[in-house]
Amino acid sequence: MVVAKLMEMSRSQAQKSIAEKLVFVNKKSESSNYVVKKRDLIEIYKKKDKVKKIPKINTIYEDNEIIVIDKPAGVNVHPAAGEKDITVSEIFAEKINFSDDSQRAGIVHRLDKGTSGVMILAKTEESQKLLQNEFKKRKVTKTYLALVEGLLKPIEGVINIPLKREPLSRKRIGVNSSGKKSITKYRVLKYYRDTSLVELIPKTGRTHQLRVHLSSIGFPIVGDNKYGNNKSIPCNIKLHASSIEFTQPTTKNVLKFNSLLTKNFLSDID
Repeated sequence: MVVAKLMEMSRSQAQKSIAEKLVFVNKKSESSNYVVKKRDLIEIYKKKDKVKKIPKINTIYEDNEIIVIDKPAGVNVHPAAGEKDITVSEIFAEKINFSDDSQRAGIVHRLDKGTSGVMILAKTEESQKLLQNEFKKRKVTKTYLALVEGLLKPIEGVINIPLKREPLSRKRIGVNSSGKKSITKYRVLKYYRDTSLVELIPKTGRTHQLRVHLSSIGFPIVGDNKYGNNKSIPCNIKLHASSIEFTQPTTKNVLKFNSLLTKNFLSDID
């Protein structure tokens, strides 16, 4: 095939280019069955990749060891299978001084793509190691705000339900008596017509802990299409990391940072 030879590509790639109308003969798009003549003008174009839109991420604090950011909802922390949009780790890659270019370099902890709010990045390998150890020892205090379905009562309490990855779906976490100990403190801040604004303090750091805990007691987070009632809706989860308190790796000063709820979060509250 002429296109394959000209572009040094496989026949299947050439056929795909023709099907996508990237090949023109004498200024006209032709099929793969076209027989090239001696004086034909052949033009072959490359399909332009979609330009990645770089989201604006506010930096709350930065020193030689760490960056504290206010992550917007809809941005992934690091590249994942099938993820086409730019991620937090890619945006801040130039500020991360690691010996390798691992996609998780600088990532101390993560927030789900749909979750917004305050998050810590480590600029050096040593600070990442120290901060991750702080998380492991449960010395980091995190507070979240969530809008949940229904009127959650009692007004405050503790959810102590063990969690474990589901055997038939490794991307889902489920309630399991043989799972890891998982504890979440909650306090209702305000009731609306059919939803509740809740403050959440996870005492353990299990994957999807807040989402599964609230769903398991009958009050799933609004917009959660993984653990909520409506699995068909696009994920627009109302979960926000509102504050974080931790020890700076080198100075050992205790730092606390906050992130306010966005207008988009509040706009859906009636």
